[in-house]
Amino acid sequence: MIKYLEWDSHFFKKKIGSCKVSILTEATLIDLFHEKTNKNYDLIYLFTQETDKKAKKTLEERYIKIIDKKVTYITHHISTSNQPTDFIIHYNGIISEELLQLTYLSGHESRFKKDPILNEKFEALYQQWIEKSLRGQMADSVFVASIDNHIRGFVTVKKNSNMGQIGLIAVDPSYHGQGIGGALIKAAHKWYAKNGITQASVVTQLDNTGACKLYTKSGYNVAHTQLIYHI
Repeated sequence: MIKYLEWDSHFFKKKIGSCKVSILTEATLIDLFHEKTNKNYDLIYLFTQETDKKAKKTLEERYIKIIDKKVTYITHHISTSNQPTDFIIHYNGIISEELLQLTYLSGHESRFKKDPILNEKFEALYQQWIEKSLRGQMADSVFVASIDNHIRGFVTVKKNSNMGQIGLIAVDPSYHGQGIGGALIKAAHKWYAKNGITQASVVTQLDNTGACKLYTKSGYNVAHTQLIYHI
């Protein structure tokens, strides 16, 4: 039932596994608790589409709450508006402090930040993410919003088969409401079109209302939502 996660276990210095079920029942949950104990796991990421009433009660009795509502957005229409986005440029430089702080900001609703057991490694995790993105390992391209020679926003994009994918995206809070988020999405869409990509996806947290509004406004629709527990 539990899949051992080697990378996570090594990075967080804990024995970590994951379990995915469509519907979480009380019986499945009890089996999961037993396996976790017998195999000495420190942490289990539990992914499910739905939790039944008995399972919810069991989780409540153990003070286990949903740590994340992971929502996947998809668009089948890559809009390449001619709206000026001259301040959005391709970035292939080194990690600056501005870019690093924006990277941390992109994960402000992340379960890795919310979980007190993992929080101490949150910044190191996201720093690795942007480093690997700039090296072309976790992203194919990085775009930044350069305003007055400062980075005020950024987005990472990747081609996954015939699907475009946004990895990280954030805008300096002082510049919210100025259309920078939309401009970054448009830059991503232009890159998709240039690379023959006709559909795209992005994953965020349902609690990240700002991101959800941005994607909806940019023509994305909810494909599915997943509940995540950390046990």
